[in-house]
Amino acid sequence: MEITMDLHNNNQGIEFCSDCWPGLTTDIEISNGIWNLLQNGDLWYLNPLTPPIAPPNFGITNETQNTPTNQ
Repeated sequence: MEITMDLHNNNQGIEFCSDCWPGLTTDIEISNGIWNLLQNGDLWYLNPLTPPIAPPNFGITNETQNTPTNQ
């Protein structure tokens, strides 16, 4: 089953912050944690995107793949 980039990245963020608590976890701690996910390649982006990056396909073609953010 293929998971979309958005759902994958949302799930990563939710999983990371499952132990975050209002008033106890700072915005900077959350930001640093998400930055680490990005640097470690735990998040995805779409690659390649082909111009024009506009509706209806926003540059997504048959060659576009989910790519880890450390690549």
